[in-house]
Amino acid sequence: MTRITNALNKALSTAEALLEDADKLIKLKAIHALSQTSAALLKVLEVGEMEARVADLEAAELERSDAEQESE
Repeated sequence: MTRITNALNKALSTAEALLEDADKLIKLKAIHALSQTSAALLKVLEVGEMEARVADLEAAELERSDAEQESE
């Protein structure tokens, strides 16, 4: 997940730098790349957050299950 996030951040930086290019076609492509890469990065971050929440819930359920077994 970190590798993907780093790659997308690098792509964003590259596309952002291309916004200063004098060629209008390059600028337009950079704008498109920024929007697409931003959407992809947002999705990766959302998935990462969801995975962390699921892991927390699983850990809490395991602790609850262990506590129930010990009390029996």
